[in-house]
Amino acid sequence: MDTPENNLETLNRALEERPNDPALHLQRGKEYHREGRFDQAYNDFVAVLAADPDNAEAREYIRLLKEIFAFHYVDLYNP
Repeated sequence: MDTPENNLETLNRALEERPNDPALHLQRGKEYHREGRFDQAYNDFVAVLAADPDNAEAREYIRLLKEIFAFHYVDLYNP
C-alpha cells in the first residue's frame, strides 16, 4: 500500500541518484505539502524553480505556501 512515508522514501532514494531532477522535487514537494510539512515543501518547490523557472505548478504552490506562512506566523505571534 502506498503511504506518504513510502512515497517520501521512494522519492528521497530517487533524488539521491538524480538530485537536480525538477520533476522529483515537484513530486516530493507535493507529498510534503499533503503531509503539512510546509517548510520542506517550500524548499522543494524553490528547487524546481531553480531548474525550471517557468514551472507554473511550483510557482502556484509557492504562492499558496507564502499565504499559509503569513497567516500561520501572524496568528502564532499575535494571539
